[in-house]
Amino acid sequence: MRRFVATSILLLAAVFSSASHAQATGAWNVESEFDLFSYLGLGSIWVSASQHPDDLPTSDAVLVVGCDDQSPNGFEVSAWVAAMPFPDAVNADGDVSMLVRFDQGPVATQTWFLTGEIGVQEVVAYYEFNEALFAGLAGATNLALRVQADPEAGVPERTFQYDVRGFSAALAQLTCGTAPAADPGAPDAIGSWSPTEDAAGIFSAVTDGAIGLYCVEGGNGVEIDVGPYGLAEGDVYDATFRSGNVDFLTTPVTVGPFAAAQIPDDATEERLIRFLRGVVDVTVRMEPRRAGLPPITFTTETTGFNDAFAALGCR
Repeated sequence: MRRFVATSILLLAAVFSSASHAQATGAWNVESEFDLFSYLGLGSIWVSASQHPDDLPTSDAVLVVGCDDQSPNGFEVSAWVAAMPFPDAVNADGDVSMLVRFDQGPVATQTWFLTGEIGVQEVVAYYEFNEALFAGLAGATNLALRVQADPEAGVPERTFQYDVRGFSAALAQLTCGTAPAADPGAPDAIGSWSPTEDAAGIFSAVTDGAIGLYCVEGGNGVEIDVGPYGLAEGDVYDATFRSGNVDFLTTPVTVGPFAAAQIPDDATEERLIRFLRGVVDVTVRMEPRRAGLPPITFTTETTGFNDAFAALGCR
């Protein structure tokens, strides 16, 4: 769990501004029971930034108040601040200094923590700050956040503004879901996901291919294979994952020792897992880089993924 002891708030009489990308006034979105933005996926309210850095799509520039049953008040506050984890960060999961300002009030310096667990760079408020943050959100029109630069740690400065009007009404509409109890040895299929014979993985398969998730030691605790088995070890494919008419992930995949193509790293795995939580099927297209190999395309259902993944108990 991403939970640590927080430091205290220091109030500063400072004003900050930045050259940012502007969009229309935002509004809180309410996603009860499960969502695609909070860490646990059990529901959240979220709002896109009205100002954000030019290199970050508006769809990723979100402030999230997510359901979290480990938190004293039942919620976690986070912000997506980059489309991928900071590439030069010395410690991608370290602390970062944040400037926080509601309307024209005083600026607070808070220590949040960085995480790239879901494939984007998030900053997450320690639980100790929730009381001050919720009070500010309930009474303010605008929230300004700045990630303060830390060159030695490889953290760049990033500034955001959010229209937070309607926070209390949105929060009142939110219904939090419940995480299924983990059962590492669950023998039964859940939705479209079946367990492997050793109960160390789950897979959703059709004749032409499959998506399989397996518990492993180290890293994020998960390995993901895609495509048919029986491929030649070392071959590389460019894989695109689509649901409906949206390509939500493109990544190279390399055939490993078990004759299936593997997702290359933890960050890409986490991004795929995030999307699997919110779709009912996935079409995978795999274009080979070695001449003479045929492309591979298959569509498999993904219903029941949240429960099946939780029952697998990898993490």
